Amino acid sequence: MVESLRSRLQGVHEPAERLRLLVLNHIEYFLSHPNEMKVLSHEEEALGEPYSEKVQAIKRRYYALAREIFDSLAADGLAHGIQPRIAVLSLFRHDELDLQMA
Repeated sequence: MVESLRSRLQGVHEPAERLRLLVLNHIEYFLSHPNEMKVLSHEEEALGEPYSEKVQAIKRRYYALAREIFDSLAADGLAHGIQPRIAVLSLFRHDELDLQMA
């Protein structure tokens, strides 16, 4: 998921286009990997080491990329009233809610 997003973002500098690619990447991964997403949302606590740390490291990299995108939107005045940190965290929380409803 992280590598796919990095690849898509390569050479793209416009904040709105980077956001579009983030959302596209996120949705495509979510739809094509429902079992993995369910495990991450509901079973992550059961992972032992070293898997738990590896998953957390991946999540931190993905969060950092998403946060960078939202920060650049805010810096360009394209995210009026949106707090980048909250927006990114909402993206992750939304996945968990969708999986609970499925």
